[in-house]
Amino acid sequence: MPLVESLSATSSAGFVTAQGIADTLLTARASALANNWQLGALKGVHIRLGQLHVGLGFFGYGLGVGAYAMSTYKHGAEWLDAIKQGNAAAGAGAAMAMSGSAGLTATSAYGFVRTYFSAIQIGSVTGESRAQAWATAGTRLSGLFARLNLFGLAFTVLELAGTWIYNHYNLSERDKWLLSTPWTTDSPKNRKASLTEYEASLAKLSKPVSITPAVESTEAGQNSVILNIQGWPNNALVQRLALSSDQPYRLSLSAWQVQLADMSKFIPVGEVWERCTFDVVESVKVLDDESCLQLQFTVPAPIKTRFGRKADQLMLMVRLETRQSDDQYRTDDYLLKLPPDSAFPVTPVDETPNEEPVWRPIQQPLLALELYK
Repeated sequence: MPLVESLSATSSAGFVTAQGIADTLLTARASALANNWQLGALKGVHIRLGQLHVGLGFFGYGLGVGAYAMSTYKHGAEWLDAIKQGNAAAGAGAAMAMSGSAGLTATSAYGFVRTYFSAIQIGSVTGESRAQAWATAGTRLSGLFARLNLFGLAFTVLELAGTWIYNHYNLSERDKWLLSTPWTTDSPKNRKASLTEYEASLAKLSKPVSITPAVESTEAGQNSVILNIQGWPNNALVQRLALSSDQPYRLSLSAWQVQLADMSKFIPVGEVWERCTFDVVESVKVLDDESCLQLQFTVPAPIKTRFGRKADQLMLMVRLETRQSDDQYRTDDYLLKLPPDSAFPVTPVDETPNEEPVWRPIQQPLLALELYK
């Protein structure tokens, strides 16, 4: 859609520019002839004006309707995303931009309809009457073109202002980090922190998923850890209007307990992967944290595999789905390895699981119906 929108907008702008230049030249010529009382030549100029605006108007107005309608849809999607994320300022900017592009759509549609009916009227007559119809259409459509240009200018300013406001307030986490550095263009947002602090905060953004130990104690023999998802608000999993397909964020988990390979035995034993997604998801709870989404869960107790050895290494796979402005989801998968003597924080590893993950969605409120093997 972005390519089609760009091509339509560029083509429409080209036709409208050609229409405007030719209209200016012919209108100036008509004024000069009218001042000299050259009525015969004046009628010829009006006929050429009619042919110009009917010929170029069909393409200019028609392509404009398509391009501005797609732009209106895009701004509408941006407005919905901003509202779902609770970003009122960005939502206001997107609404302003949507109003501007909707106004441009309406002006182009009106111009197209008026041009169409003028062409129908011209085609319904013949001979000298057709020449007069061309001349009448020329003066009428030239005036309409000038008025629509004024409305178009106002709506364009409205759309550009709204787009600027939306982009100004709809900042990614990396944008916010950059604004907090000495290179910021917004001095009040400069944190004036040390280089180490800046590097630490940037590292969190480059590794959006990590596991850290939980502070509170759990049952004897079990450890509690926290899954940190940087860049997601703490209410990212709250269901809105009970429509999971429309959520701005979607999270799914898959987990295994792994018995490591042992090649020192007389009969070598390879890795054994046992699914434990149910045990992980069953213990999940969302923490109240202002900086990001945090999920605390209990590491399942080691189990014995069919070879009689303990599977004491947890492999957790995390799927993050973020809704984009075109209503499609960007999917990112991360694999985290949590051995018994793990050093924290645990960050994703560049490995592939030995088994296909079976994903379990995590939502708020956490529903027991989701917890099945």
